[in-house]
Amino acid sequence: VTGLLTAKTGFALAKGQPVLQALQENWAELTQLCLGIGAVYALLLGGIAVIRNQSYEMMNAQLSFDAERERHARQQTETELRLLRAQIEPHFLFNTLGAVQQLALRDGQRAAELTGNLITFLRASLSEIRADQVTLQEECELIRAYLHVMQVRMGARLQFAIDLPVRFQAVRIPSMLILTMVENAIKHGIEPSVNPGQIQIRVASDNGNICILTEDNGVGLSEVQTGGTGLQNSRERLQLMFGNAAELAIYERAEGGVCAAVTIPDTTKTGQST
Repeated sequence: VTGLLTAKTGFALAKGQPVLQALQENWAELTQLCLGIGAVYALLLGGIAVIRNQSYEMMNAQLSFDAERERHARQQTETELRLLRAQIEPHFLFNTLGAVQQLALRDGQRAAELTGNLITFLRASLSEIRADQVTLQEECELIRAYLHVMQVRMGARLQFAIDLPVRFQAVRIPSMLILTMVENAIKHGIEPSVNPGQIQIRVASDNGNICILTEDNGVGLSEVQTGGTGLQNSRERLQLMFGNAAELAIYERAEGGVCAAVTIPDTTKTGQST
């Protein structure tokens, strides 16, 4: 507009025409030009606003979809977990009570010991059964009570050790996660073996992560140990709690037996809760 106005003024001066007269004669043309530029500018702003709104709507729709998908995944995993617990707990309880009955007939002292260990385990498991997350200390207390019960049932065929450094005791994990690894180690590794069984649970730092190892000296890998329902459920729960930062790996040890390695982020250095 400024350029056109300057050109018109220069042309009028060249013809000897007064500038004011030249501006009056071309006022309508200048007005139309300004209106046209304003209309184009308004259309551009409107188009940008529409594109921006569409982008926001798509972003919100994607966020809502992801949130809904995660909610359904969590519900499905929780349902599978409840079903898994419903299958495992009665089986374990009935087998233990059967062992108590047999021991009571020939060894009252061991029967009383087994009953006491069972009570300890059930008391420790009550809170975990109702909780989605527990600390590593709580999980290890439950595992220790469970393995004491299994020791009375299996006798000298089972030994265990738990190494949990103090700095990792308050770290939170999905409830009964490591207990599932221990149950698999006994059921699929140690019970089928003719040799004395050993289970070792170790928690250590590993390149900015926390690694929780459940190792046994049993018969080695089986299809159930690598892809069973319990392990799949454990992987899904780790994914829900930690995302892609967590991992559950099952591999055969060079010296025999199996290691289940759970890797989660280590936030203890920053004073945050995992």
